[in-house]
Amino acid sequence: MRALRGFGPGGLASFILAGVCALLAVGEGISRWSETTDYPLFRLDPHIGYIEQPDQSGSLGRVNDWAYNDKSMGIAAPFRPSPTAPDTLLVGDSIVNGGNLYRERDKLGARLGQRLGAVWPVGAGNWSLGNESAYLDRHPRFSPASIGSSSC
Repeated sequence: MRALRGFGPGGLASFILAGVCALLAVGEGISRWSETTDYPLFRLDPHIGYIEQPDQSGSLGRVNDWAYNDKSMGIAAPFRPSPTAPDTLLVGDSIVNGGNLYRERDKLGARLGQRLGAVWPVGAGNWSLGNESAYLDRHPRFSPASIGSSSC
């Protein structure tokens, strides 16, 4: 087999490898620009199990925005309970979390907040009553009188 003109032995393989790397780099750039891979980061917690990392935000596909505040609640506003108005803590699983396939304003916490005032949603996909209880144990400041749950 004759080598291609201008390529020595192994030169063609190097050229193909460089082309593949260039295509991967372009694909990565397009993916980052379009934000199709912008997902929230989670952290392992020995008490709770898993929870979204606090203080992060992003959007999926430049359309569906998401945010987690300083207490890993699925809302951009930092947790500052009102001293005078009632606050509602909404604890649950993926229904409360809403994921990143919805705009922030269309998620359960935001929709309830339009009717109830301050709603603080916290949860993660597949959380159970054990995860929810552990979160509440970790944050004892929350008043039990204002807790709602979506777990069945």
